[in-house]
Amino acid sequence: MTSPAAFDLVRALVLRRAAIVLEGDKDYLLRARLEPLALEEGLSGFDELIARLESGASDQLESRVVDAMATHETRFFREPATFQALADHVLPTLFEARRARLCSPRPLHDRFRTILRPPRRAAASRTSAS
Repeated sequence: MTSPAAFDLVRALVLRRAAIVLEGDKDYLLRARLEPLALEEGLSGFDELIARLESGASDQLESRVVDAMATHETRFFREPATFQALADHVLPTLFEARRARLCSPRPLHDRFRTILRPPRRAAASRTSAS
């Protein structure tokens, strides 16, 4: 079992470098993914890798740790069911919402302003930066 301190160290590193959140139930992945990396790096094992990270590892080693912990899953892009759901449900719903805004009784310039308006988060961040 991985110590909570080691898990927290790797979790913080992965979050900081890749914006990937490792949930608490993923501690089993640490040894499985980092032990082979430690051996490739010429270290004695997982514990020495953690010690190296604690003492200030190089950017290259940190990058390799983050890469090892990242899931390189591409199933989303290969699953026909995903694209079928997009075609049958998501896109028609979005198009209908857009059409409803275009066909509203409001003046034409108001309709286009609504459609072309940036997302609220972007608008809010621009106003707070001013």
